[in-house]
Amino acid sequence: MSWGVSAGRGGAGGGGGGAPPPPPGHPAAEVTALTSSALFTAASGRPGRARRDLNEARSRLHAAGIAALAPQWEQAALVCDWASGDREAARARTARLEEMPPPVPAAVTLAIRAEVLRKSGRLDAARRIAGALDGAAPVALAAWALAGLDREPAVALNRLRTATAAAWRDGHQGVVPLLLHRTAKIAFSAGATGTVAEAHAGFARLGQDDPLTRVLAGLTEARATRDAGAARRAHELATSAGLGALTGDCREVREHLGDGCGTEPPGGGGPLLTPRERELAGLIRAGRTNRQIAGAMHLSVKSVEAYLTRVYAKTGCASRLELALALAEGRIDADGTPV
Repeated sequence: MSWGVSAGRGGAGGGGGGAPPPPPGHPAAEVTALTSSALFTAASGRPGRARRDLNEARSRLHAAGIAALAPQWEQAALVCDWASGDREAARARTARLEEMPPPVPAAVTLAIRAEVLRKSGRLDAARRIAGALDGAAPVALAAWALAGLDREPAVALNRLRTATAAAWRDGHQGVVPLLLHRTAKIAFSAGATGTVAEAHAGFARLGQDDPLTRVLAGLTEARATRDAGAARRAHELATSAGLGALTGDCREVREHLGDGCGTEPPGGGGPLLTPRERELAGLIRAGRTNRQIAGAMHLSVKSVEAYLTRVYAKTGCASRLELALALAEGRIDADGTPV
């Protein structure tokens, strides 16, 4: 799924599903191709796979010293952070992007930052950022973020209806699943069942090959048909794909439809670590210090400490040594689930 954005100088535009192979021996082209591929891969709901491209791009970026391509890399990483539900990393990354020189596609950076702040309950801060979204391109992505902040459901739904029609017309179909899902969510809360049904029908016009679209379609189906099974399947897919941005919505829909799932993902094996938490756990196992982890993951030491606290809570480990031993001995599996 493409969100109709450029990935930076020389990057892919809004029409495709990935970057072409880079010419061998051209570091800038290689970094651009890898980061473009990562952006599209993350936007399609595969943040784990996108991280692999980003790690390779970062290695080449540092080796070649191509500072001009850093904003492009950070933008792709931001989409990964958002898709995997890593709000803290997303907030830190958007702050860095604000300090970087252009080109930085405004709608992507601002929309995701506004969304992260909104979901963190910081509505005033989100609205201040969203003020810069009017007129930002692509307009449909800006409308998606603004609709989440509209105080009146009727205003939000009208904004989304206009943006969806424009996205179809302008060939920005990659944004349509986000728009349809937000339409269904707001309409469902407002009791506008006809609008929910229209959003459900809209997904029938889309290909649903990528995980993100399939999860959004499943949630919309559940709201339109009140089928808890559709929400359960969406939850399972969101969890397996590492789409932490959507697992909370899955739980909310399931609980509303009487299919309570508590705080654990499907399967009952205990809480799963997010992709970023798994990355941190791997670095702990490798014996890295918090400062070294901060450098490797582009976080502050304070953020690393916060991540580590969450990993301890999820795994039941009391120290980094206990966590490293549990990983090494296989008592915690690759997802961070006690076995």
